[in-house]
Amino acid sequence: MKKKKADDVMWAIVAAGSAMLAGTLVQKGLNRGWHAVTHEDPPNVKELPIEPWRTAVTFTLVSAITAGLATLLSQRGAAAGWEKVTGEPPIRRLKR
Repeated sequence: MKKKKADDVMWAIVAAGSAMLAGTLVQKGLNRGWHAVTHEDPPNVKELPIEPWRTAVTFTLVSAITAGLATLLSQRGAAAGWEKVTGEPPIRRLKR
């Protein structure tokens, strides 16, 4: 039982680490990609409505899609790495 608990904690650390790394890479990639395509700095959509709606919505959609894909890839990659190292897939138990 203790090994199972330790494995759960270790998996949580691995999953969180991969998510943080993916988030950092996505943010840097989005900013560079936006600048490369538009030749402008990325919009700050969190501020008061200083950006045109079209720009703000476009950047938000691109950000959401990219972040979702990065999360999927990082979590699946972390799970594949976990399984390769431990010989077992990470198990996420739902508490009911």
